[in-house]
Amino acid sequence: MKEETKQYIKQLYEWLGYASTIGLALAFSVIIGALFGFYLDKWVFGKPRLFFYLFLVIGVIAGFRNVYILSKRFQKKM
Repeated sequence: MKEETKQYIKQLYEWLGYASTIGLALAFSVIIGALFGFYLDKWVFGKPRLFFYLFLVIGVIAGFRNVYILSKRFQKKM
């Protein structure tokens, strides 16, 4: 295999690793925020309402913050 092809495949795997990391960071932030809010609501009020939506929004904000930080790191590396 040519050296150029090996380099291309290596860069492709590196990019796929970063892309999956960004996706997982966003998904886990939203899921953790929603679950935390759901169980906090269940514990405090007995039914999901206020804290679920509040922590869902906080999870989305944290997820996009993680995406921003990871994309900056990816740009520096490339």
